[in-house]
Amino acid sequence: MPKSAEVRQLTETLESHQAAINFQRELEHRQAFEDYCQWYYRLAEQNRAEMQAMQNDADSFMWWLGRKEEGT
Repeated sequence: MPKSAEVRQLTETLESHQAAINFQRELEHRQAFEDYCQWYYRLAEQNRAEMQAMQNDADSFMWWLGRKEEGT
């Protein structure tokens, strides 16, 4: 049974609207993923900096312990 012109137009309108909704959801999903990646990279960089600082502190402490032992 062929669809009337009005039904076809309504169907096309609804399909177009659904496509727009799907596109918007995809954009939101991609933006959320990008935000997560940026957060993760910042956190990783912060962790690397903190690890380097702890390594420097440990090296300084070991140097201090070595100097103290030499003095005793």
